Amino acid sequence: MAIDKRTLYWERGRDLVERARMLFMDPASAATFRATIRQRAFATIEAERRWGAAVVSGGGSSVRSTAACRDILVEVVQRVGARSMLDVPCGDFGWMPLVLERLPDVAYVGGDIVGSLIRSHEARYPQHRFHHLDFVSDPLPVCDLIFCRDALQHLPVADIKQALANFSGSGASWLLASTHLRRAGWRNHRECRVGQCRDRNLMLPPFDLPDPVVVFAERDATHKFLGLWRLPFAPR
Repeated sequence: MAIDKRTLYWERGRDLVERARMLFMDPASAATFRATIRQRAFATIEAERRWGAAVVSGGGSSVRSTAACRDILVEVVQRVGARSMLDVPCGDFGWMPLVLERLPDVAYVGGDIVGSLIRSHEARYPQHRFHHLDFVSDPLPVCDLIFCRDALQHLPVADIKQALANFSGSGASWLLASTHLRRAGWRNHRECRVGQCRDRNLMLPPFDLPDPVVVFAERDATHKFLGLWRLPFAPR
């Protein structure tokens, strides 16, 4: 759903005011305030279907658009011998059942910041576990593999850094996450409002992740990549 200009300008103005407020907060208060902003932003995106009416999580999460990703995820789970997987954010859960059909022995846990999605999934898919959580700041269920696709690029820089630290300390052994591979890192420093999109190369400053074990190209969209990292992250 397209956002009218009046709403867009109002939200941009509110964002500037909120950023200014955080400059005067202590770190703990600022982190709590950022969590409130994330909750509000993604609940609004879901309620107003801003990323699409047919596919709530956006066109990149349609069954057609995830064909290559599904093969990559199955390959990774089998390669690392994962017996459990945490999918954050699980979003509308539209295509993941096709993966889980191919991985019947893998315990699946889906997490999302939008409570209405989690309640719907719990009712519709009682065979799987779902948690209402913010993967940036909340404690994460311990699983062998964390899967985080098309999510970090919708967050401000500070939130991404906090999420990566949360993944690293979660107790998981592996992370499969979206990253871009641009050689220039200036785009990494560009701020965005929660829900906007910015290309992020996680190996460049200010994120500075070590090189992944392997990088997969999603064949139907060669500008999109999935990197596989061991957890916790090794210092560079």
